Amino acid sequence: MRKRDEIRLMLSAARSMEVTASNVTRLPEDNHDPAHHAHRRDGWWQIVDAAGAHWKIAPDPTEVTLLLGDS
Repeated sequence: MRKRDEIRLMLSAARSMEVTASNVTRLPEDNHDPAHHAHRRDGWWQIVDAAGAHWKIAPDPTEVTLLLGDS
């Protein structure tokens, strides 16, 4: 299976899923240009949204259980 087909299959399976990003690691270049981190995060959000899934961010790992409780 080609990589593009794998991604398409994964995205079709993601419909109506809840995606929670937690403990997101900033790359060294993010410290020099915080917009770089925001751009990369927005790119992931667009992929998740295009798949029909829902996106939440829990900057603090302790918030994950609170967010999951809201689902």
